[in-house]
Amino acid sequence: MKLPVVTRFAILSFLCVVALALVMGLALSSLLTRAVSEWEWENTAALARREVEVAGLDAFFTAPQGPEARERWGKELSRRFTGLPEVVRVKVWDRQATVLWSDQAQLIGKRFPDNQELRAALAGKVAVQIKKLTKPEHAYEREAFPVLAEVYVPLFSKKSGEVLGVLEVYKIPARLFATVRWGRTVIWTISLAGGLALYLVLLPLVRQVYGREVQEETLRAYAGRLEQEVTERTRELQAALKVVEESQQRVVQGERLSAFGQLASGVAHDFNNLLAVILGRAQLLLRQQEIDPTLARQLRVIEQAALDGGQTIRRIQEFTRTRSPRRHVQVDLPQILRDAREFTRPRWENEALASGIAYDIRIEGGPVPLIAGDPAELREAFTNLLLNALEAMPQGGQVRLTAARDGGQVRVTVQDTGRGMSEEVREKAFEPFFTTKGPQGNGLGLSVVWGVVQRHDGEITLDSEEGKGTTFTLDFPIRGEAVKPEAPAARPAPPRGAKILIIDDEPEVRAVLRDFLEAQGHTAVEAADGPAGVARFEAERFDLVLTDLSMPGMSGWEVAATLKSRVQLPVGLITGWSDQLDPAKLAAKQVDFVLTKPFQLDEVFRCVAEALAFGGEPPALP
Repeated sequence: MKLPVVTRFAILSFLCVVALALVMGLALSSLLTRAVSEWEWENTAALARREVEVAGLDAFFTAPQGPEARERWGKELSRRFTGLPEVVRVKVWDRQATVLWSDQAQLIGKRFPDNQELRAALAGKVAVQIKKLTKPEHAYEREAFPVLAEVYVPLFSKKSGEVLGVLEVYKIPARLFATVRWGRTVIWTISLAGGLALYLVLLPLVRQVYGREVQEETLRAYAGRLEQEVTERTRELQAALKVVEESQQRVVQGERLSAFGQLASGVAHDFNNLLAVILGRAQLLLRQQEIDPTLARQLRVIEQAALDGGQTIRRIQEFTRTRSPRRHVQVDLPQILRDAREFTRPRWENEALASGIAYDIRIEGGPVPLIAGDPAELREAFTNLLLNALEAMPQGGQVRLTAARDGGQVRVTVQDTGRGMSEEVREKAFEPFFTTKGPQGNGLGLSVVWGVVQRHDGEITLDSEEGKGTTFTLDFPIRGEAVKPEAPAARPAPPRGAKILIIDDEPEVRAVLRDFLEAQGHTAVEAADGPAGVARFEAERFDLVLTDLSMPGMSGWEVAATLKSRVQLPVGLITGWSDQLDPAKLAAKQVDFVLTKPFQLDEVFRCVAEALAFGGEPPALP
């Protein structure tokens, strides 16, 4: 008969707990016996050596002795040792395994070279053997004591340290056996009690878990039947649900980017601080006169790597933004498509021809209305789409870029004849860091495109089939909100020798800015946080203040508002998120200019010079 699962587990777990308790009991008992025995024998050896030393009996081995002297020394040994606890008899051996003295006279002068414990003691180790007395030299002891502990104690010369002889002490191990028995009793009691407690704890838990599994299995069976019924009842709603699912996917994509944006904000802040220090130090060294050419070349590599790192951070920031902080201007989308084709020409023309591959890049459609947008962002988006299409056609093919009016919007399609995408890839195509290109891909291209389209209040859809190609469709609203950018006004020559306060919680960033400014003839004063900066500002007079945006205790916004409420002077904000700052908020907070981390030397000098030249009047904000 097959037992229930809980019963089987109860039996097996009981057996396992018993086995575990037995193993632990045996192991601990063995360890206890060994530890107590070693302690007992070492104490016996130490006590024996002390008695020999106190009585001066070591002379028994070093000087020739006659029978009378040997008998006198032997009786003294017997008197001293038989008075010790549990000691019943002693023997004295010389280095040739010969009995020098024993209270059993017939043993004196006899050799026992095969005694293994004696040989170990003559080698300098305390040797012990607990057993029934069966050796020939034990005939006398065997009559009185059935079991004794033979403790062979080597005696050493004080001068040379060599073994003089061996003192054999016979002890009754009754107290040792009692201690071991008591320890074993305690160990076995604890082991069995612990095993029983473990079993009593495990069994209810297993019953509870098994009960839950039964309930879950019942629920799963019911859910399966319910799912089948729901599927049969909702077939006529598939068309409507498809539209709803597409909308949900767009919402989920937005939520993912929003969550990633919060993470990227902190990461970008830390990396921008590091890159600002690296880039700044490299550019300062490059400005030194008579710099070694090899060092200069290496510094330019460092400079370019820092700039590339800043670009990577900005690309991460691009698709986490939900709106464009820049003012939109009138944009001709066909011209943007032509720009994207020119930007990628080295890839689809020069490199392709060198490899014997042919691409056909066509721009189709007539004039379309202008839209309001950011030309740089749109160029980057369509460049990414065109590069994505080229990578999908490693053996060559055709890409068609079409722009046409569709009601109140302009529709742009990017269609290629590449290998297409599977359904799984299509679902994840716009997710950050998802890539099918292996280590060489960063998974940001389509995420950046998605972010650009969202910031232009547009929509992007993807249609692809494996083996037939991919089509991206982008819709942009036609609105009359665009303005033409104004040409920047000429700036007067900046004054020199200004006193500038630098507020930043990163000491290396402060140091780089200080060296930048002092290289231009200014005086730079540092403050580690907002409160320290305000206190320094109240104690001294400054011509300009540079403050970090994100600082503990007091933000850059609060610093700017506090300082501006007391005196009108230029205040610059240092941040790695300048592209996401609202110009209206900057003006409301009375921030005159923004330095973007990682900042370049020329940009710092330009912003500082313009701010000082205007004397507190804000120059153009980014």
